[in-house]
Amino acid sequence: MDAKKFIVGTLAGGVAAFLLGWIIYGMLLMKFFEANAGSATGVNRGETDMVWWALILGNLGMAALLTYIYGRWAGIKTFTTGAMAGAMIGLLLGVSYDFIMYATT
Repeated sequence: MDAKKFIVGTLAGGVAAFLLGWIIYGMLLMKFFEANAGSATGVNRGETDMVWWALILGNLGMAALLTYIYGRWAGIKTFTTGAMAGAMIGLLLGVSYDFIMYATT
């Protein structure tokens, strides 16, 4: 994979991860998380207190990892197969992370 494809994939994936995270966790599941916070009530940062640079770098880092995997090992060549693989890997990563956090916090 050349550098241009890697950069474009990382930026597109970073934006997609940021927007999907906002929609899923910030809108669709917000009430669920508030109702089930348990002893972690009040630990989340408010919008004005968020460390935006860290959030952006985290999304770009995950996108870079997935872009590298798709380009180097998975042999994904089209947008559709990349989107399908991204959705599946994102779902599996999200579900596993959420269950681990639910079990341990």
